[in-house]
Amino acid sequence: MIDVLFVHYGDPLLRGSENCLLALLERLDRGRFRPRVVCNHEAMREAVAARGVDAVQMDLAEVMIDRAERRLDLLAYLRTARGLLALAHERRPALLYCNSGRAAQASWLTSRWLGIPRLCHIHAPFYRRYYWLWGLWDAREIVFPSEITRRSSLAKHRFGGEVRVVPNGVDLERFRPATRRDPTIRRHLGIGDTEIVFGQIGSLIPRKGADVLLRGFATLREKCPSRLLLAGSGPERGRLERLVTELALTGSVHFLGEVRNPEALLQHVIDVNVLAAHDESMPLALIEASACGVPSACSDAGGSAEVVTHAETGLVVPAGDASRLAAAMQRLASDADLRSRLGAAARRRAEKHFGVDGFVGSIERAMIALVPGAAASSQRLTDAPVPSRSGADRAPPTGAP
Repeated sequence: MIDVLFVHYGDPLLRGSENCLLALLERLDRGRFRPRVVCNHEAMREAVAARGVDAVQMDLAEVMIDRAERRLDLLAYLRTARGLLALAHERRPALLYCNSGRAAQASWLTSRWLGIPRLCHIHAPFYRRYYWLWGLWDAREIVFPSEITRRSSLAKHRFGGEVRVVPNGVDLERFRPATRRDPTIRRHLGIGDTEIVFGQIGSLIPRKGADVLLRGFATLREKCPSRLLLAGSGPERGRLERLVTELALTGSVHFLGEVRNPEALLQHVIDVNVLAAHDESMPLALIEASACGVPSACSDAGGSAEVVTHAETGLVVPAGDASRLAAAMQRLASDADLRSRLGAAARRRAEKHFGVDGFVGSIERAMIALVPGAAASSQRLTDAPVPSRSGADRAPPTGAP
């Protein structure tokens, strides 16, 4: 049995990195691994506990110099380190799994003092100083979710341990095409059965580019009567609502807030998934839409183009270009056969590259490789696809034409 102490730092809402960790814990081989989780928010602790995993909530202080902002409370950091060290003493884990850079820094002293290897899962690229201050230079292994995140990070920092790419994965049974669309949600929103519905699922934060989407949608609305759903919450909501009024889109744009079951929207409401982000690593929203057989119109930001292949599984446009985005949305809205063909191809690609079992199997093998004497003999690990350390065995990213 391999004891693993998972350390997670994140926002109060359960988003990308939280959902990746929860998917891992839910499917982790309990005959081989015994997990325990430390996290900084009660919502995450409750979600972990609901999956039958022992979870502890504690503050994870950080030492960071971020331009004008400086977090230099060394006493708070030492309290964090002492708390993690006490937890590690209780069970003596064979491995520390750090699900963010801040978690990696919090667990650095525990790793050094007790000689426990760290696997650090870094979900996005950061400034050069972050990698150094997080102590990633002596992590035994770094996992990135996309090839572009790996390349960007290696250009900024020299890591001492192994570096590999493990793409995010989703439950392909939960996220799958509907055999028949249920009109209930559409009718509840006042949307007609024949109206084209665009949807962007994600946090309302600047980098998600919802303002670009709204400007593109405003252009599109002049040619194609349609609706737009924005599912998610965040600090940008007020500004975006004002922009909806300014663009005369009231009644055509629906702010849904946090949605616990995005698959219902993708299966029964949304015709075209959209992601107008300025920056992404490996967006789950695109993977979920692909798994549901819904084509996407997305920007070429970050790892988005590693999920969506232009003109094969969706349409990819330059980030920040509202007019090109509107044109892509218009093309998909006006051609049902194209939507069907791209959606079916997106589902096949999701099955091949983005299933949660492949994601979990890859992480399990990475953890086993770091624990001396751990034998990877179970059939489950043998059967799962081997992850690429360079991303070369996956289809190469493609951008807009």
